[in-house]
Amino acid sequence: MEQRLVVVGGGYAGLNLVSSLQKQFAGEKGVRITLIDKEAYHLRKVLLFQGAVEDAPLKVPFSTYFDNTVEVIKAELSGVEPKQKLIELKRPDGQRKALHYDRLILCLGSKVVSSAPELGGISLTDTDSSTRIRLQLEQNVRDARLSSQESERKRLLSVAVVGGGITGIETASELVCGLRRKASAAGKGAQRGRRPHSARRKG
Repeated sequence: MEQRLVVVGGGYAGLNLVSSLQKQFAGEKGVRITLIDKEAYHLRKVLLFQGAVEDAPLKVPFSTYFDNTVEVIKAELSGVEPKQKLIELKRPDGQRKALHYDRLILCLGSKVVSSAPELGGISLTDTDSSTRIRLQLEQNVRDARLSSQESERKRLLSVAVVGGGITGIETASELVCGLRRKASAAGKGAQRGRRPHSARRKG
């Protein structure tokens, strides 16, 4: 009889788990691996800081990682019935589907919390926010080029990163290099410091 292994969540944990399952059951007949995610791609969250400086490929289709031995279903998990070994899925078109499983592994990740809007800045949480940061920095560089006041140029070319975890450190390093490149191309020198319109990152 066919055995269905269902992995919910296509983040780093889900990807690595599916890869491990493929190796573990390689060549075995009757084992079906299914990956479920609400998107058709894996978002490289740990590289969001790159998108804050340049247009980086952060969304990678699951088809890039797996061949046709892995079934990928684009849907959102809406319920689990452990006694019946069923999960309820909601597809993008709103249709609901029940799916049987033999083993179920939930790799749903953590919940991202953004800073309150009144605090200012931009929380680096997804591709939209990384794009907003990049566009803001590019606008600041353009404004600094047109400004005749040294204090205003210094303010526009200064960035504050809130959060000293791994991502915060990487973000700060990437922003320093990226902002210097943009400022040099515009004929201005980047400065370190704080400014009201800061780029914020939790963690």
